[in-house]
Amino acid sequence: MIRRKHFYLLEILCLIFLFSLSGCGKEEKKKPQKTANDTNEVIVTEEKQPQKDSEEKSTDEDGFYITDDYVTPVQDVAEIMIKPSEGSGIYRYMTAGETVKRTGYNDGWSRIVVDNTDFYVLTSQIEQASKPETSEEKPSGEEEDTEEEGKHLPKKIVIDAGNQAHENVITEPIGPDSQEKKKGATTGNTGTTYETKEYEINLVYANLLKTELELRGYEVFLTRDSNDVDMTNMERAQYANSSGATVLIRIQMGFSSNKELSGAMALTMSADSPYNSGLYNDSNYLATRILQGIILETGAANQGIYETDEMTVINWSKIPVAIIRPAFLSNSLDEGNLLDETYQAKLVKGIADGIDSYFSE
Repeated sequence: MIRRKHFYLLEILCLIFLFSLSGCGKEEKKKPQKTANDTNEVIVTEEKQPQKDSEEKSTDEDGFYITDDYVTPVQDVAEIMIKPSEGSGIYRYMTAGETVKRTGYNDGWSRIVVDNTDFYVLTSQIEQASKPETSEEKPSGEEEDTEEEGKHLPKKIVIDAGNQAHENVITEPIGPDSQEKKKGATTGNTGTTYETKEYEINLVYANLLKTELELRGYEVFLTRDSNDVDMTNMERAQYANSSGATVLIRIQMGFSSNKELSGAMALTMSADSPYNSGLYNDSNYLATRILQGIILETGAANQGIYETDEMTVINWSKIPVAIIRPAFLSNSLDEGNLLDETYQAKLVKGIADGIDSYFSE
């Protein structure tokens, strides 16, 4: 009996010991509590959620995301376009190492600033670059002097009304020291709908433009003031070279076997012209400005700038030169517009506005 009591007593003591151990365990679990610091950490974590990359960026009225950085070509060259469209015409090429300011971009295009004007380049052709040293702000006096220099070009222009009433079949070199020759002058094309003679309509617009520019303060020389002349393309360029004029603008019309093709285009020399490549940038700038003026004023399609070294009047020129073709005589609507006085006024204003823009930069 005594042993059994001892056994019971020992069993009770064991239970009491186990119970006390259990209580200690529970007490340990209650000890970890959130301190003030712990609570703050939780709050901070909840408030500082990662920002979403898809947060909306500001866009301008043209739908471009606004930015302010600099870009350079990914490869050797990038095409600077007049509008964000591959068919809008090339202003010029941006070469490797050149850096320009970018002010906006969308899914495919970037808007850049060249010659104080907005142009466009495919984003795939460029990459971000550091701000060039030449973009550093100059002292105010120096900057003003530079601006003033650019705004004092003599407002003297030669307008060449392309073609003439009688063809000149005597051939002449297409450029200085060239072995290639072409006819001295042609009569041009004839409209397919109204039978408009190109040499006649060219002179009409040359005279209208002369009048408009003189009202704006320009001194204007015409290579011809009659259809009954005999003046070769080389002679027209040489006349412009000796006139003291700042630029040479030739007016002629476009013509294509595709009668649906319409709108305005311009021609200049190529960047590596064997005759006068040093005039390339200014000539392209002149052509671009005039095209912009025409498009803005008339709404005509922009057929861009075609670079060629096969045009005699361009190759012999020693001053910036552009051939402007404001319409296609092969297109019925274009030809009709050329004969409409209201459209004539718009077209001439657009050309003159473009010339103003060239001389104001």
